[in-house]
Amino acid sequence: MPIDWDQDSLERLLGKHGQTLFARRYLLHQGCTEEEVDRITGDSCSPLLSRISDVRKRREATIQRLRQERQSLRQEGEYPHRLALALTDEVHIDLVLVPAGEFLMGSPDSEDHPNESPQRVVRFERPFYMGRFPVTQSQWFAVMGEQPVSTHRKPRIAGRAGKLARLSGIL
Repeated sequence: MPIDWDQDSLERLLGKHGQTLFARRYLLHQGCTEEEVDRITGDSCSPLLSRISDVRKRREATIQRLRQERQSLRQEGEYPHRLALALTDEVHIDLVLVPAGEFLMGSPDSEDHPNESPQRVVRFERPFYMGRFPVTQSQWFAVMGEQPVSTHRKPRIAGRAGKLARLSGIL
């Protein structure tokens, strides 16, 4: 009677390394090439794994640098008004300092903006940095590792020209 092995039971029996060796031998026996086995088992330094490793190393280096800068700024007691961070070699983000303090947020009841009232006091105990510009897709991708929106959408034309384009089958 043949035994049906699943990955979890193999790993429990052989350990992680033994299970990986077993899987490699089995795949080679089934006719897979070395490259296919490496891609399936994840043992090789494939381009994707190398890229992930590089991104992690850069991220850790950036975090370490920022922690050191923050520590030196705390000791000096002053923060720079603008800060530029390199997310990758090609992608940067500009930040501006929002100082600690308070301000009045919202519209007075007398104005015609009902969803912006009532007015209230907003207080920041500590200063913080905020993006100077809206986040771009390349900045999002550099931090998150995935695209925020699909780039395969059809172009959108507003108004009468868009309606004519849709009716005529252009869009």
